[in-house]
Amino acid sequence: MLTLTNIHKSYGDDAVLNGIDLTLSKGKVLVLLGPSGSGKSTLLKCINLLETPSSGSMHLNDKLYDFNQTRTKLSAKTLQSLRNEVGMVFQQFNLWSHLNVLHNLTLAARKVLKLSKNEAEKKAVSLLKQLGLESKKESYPAMLSGGQKQRVSIARSLMMSPQIMLFDEPTSALDPEMVNEVLAMIKSLKENGMTMIISTHEIEFAKAIADEVIFIEGGKVY
Repeated sequence: MLTLTNIHKSYGDDAVLNGIDLTLSKGKVLVLLGPSGSGKSTLLKCINLLETPSSGSMHLNDKLYDFNQTRTKLSAKTLQSLRNEVGMVFQQFNLWSHLNVLHNLTLAARKVLKLSKNEAEKKAVSLLKQLGLESKKESYPAMLSGGQKQRVSIARSLMMSPQIMLFDEPTSALDPEMVNEVLAMIKSLKENGMTMIISTHEIEFAKAIADEVIFIEGGKVY
């Protein structure tokens, strides 16, 4: 489903990724382990094209992204097409503070997927029910706990019906008592067949959920 070949990423003279190779099959969960600054977050951003690799290539299903040939910025259409297939959940939630939960979930689905207001809200309410957050649909992010914000963030990505979900340290910004509810939600996604790449420091969680674990240090896989 996803293949990365010899992915490099540099910022000036600072080489962050140094020839990353990996493959991911449909329905599998890959966990990235490694110290802070090892390149895990940069790798996820490169897969989602929030950062463009300096060189290398990526196959996503039947599409090839050849970064050796890319000398100009990728088009907005290309970026949007990929991000419709690859959802990403960040450490810091990144919810829009001026929108309530329902609007946070439906905005992109209406603008990008062209769902009607009724269709988007019906899908959002269904997701919120699954997450035990239906009563929070009119709440604003400032009114939510850290665990609730992260679950809303995950639901917002699921609204786009991605084929792959990327999680960048999904529990690092949470109080310890909030961690388990988010990890339980990610486990339920696996049970439903979601393909995922997860960067985490939660070793026991990695052991419980991963089909494969890779260790990254200095921008290389070990």
